[in-house]
Amino acid sequence: MFVSIAAIAIIYSLLFKVNIADYLPYLATGLVFWNLIGTLINDGAMSYVYSEGFIHGSPVPHFTYVVRIATKGLITFAHNIVVLPVVLIFFPQGISTTILLVIPGFLLVLVALTAVATVLSTIAARFRDIPQILAAIMMVLFYITPVIWPFDSLPAGLTQKIVLANPLTSLLQVMRLPLLNQEPSLTNWTIALITAFIAIIGATYTYLRFDKRLAYWV
Repeated sequence: MFVSIAAIAIIYSLLFKVNIADYLPYLATGLVFWNLIGTLINDGAMSYVYSEGFIHGSPVPHFTYVVRIATKGLITFAHNIVVLPVVLIFFPQGISTTILLVIPGFLLVLVALTAVATVLSTIAARFRDIPQILAAIMMVLFYITPVIWPFDSLPAGLTQKIVLANPLTSLLQVMRLPLLNQEPSLTNWTIALITAFIAIIGATYTYLRFDKRLAYWV
């Protein structure tokens, strides 16, 4: 992760014509948190497929297998996040109470994406091509989400509104911005909360509606 961040920072700071000292913390937080988002979505979609043997031979509630994959993603995230203190020590962004907002932001994203993974894993258990399609979609979303490019570099107006319509933008910003000593906008929080609410409703419906069929699908 550190090598990737360093290489991309050098190249893109020249392309975007920005100070690498300002860009590197932005990039590092973006890549680390995007890696978590991608893991929870892509691997989460395979939760039931990966757990086929357990589903057939154990009475454990099936949602446990989604939590299992989410936990795996958190362990990987714990390895990657050690990069951020190093970057922020050498390129300080200032310290204030704003940094505490990363806690509710992180928990909100974790709940939202675990719910999304519950829905996707159910669909993927029934239609096995979904993970490949999802991986392609996530690759596209990576480039239209402000992970490696600054959101403020977009022209104000319609372009920024289109990017904000991508819920992953707000999910990323509510985790990233507090570490950069910036407060996520009200729009970011609103979209993130709405995304989490819809995801929870979808996960609840999907689980109650299709849970008993999983053993026949995997």
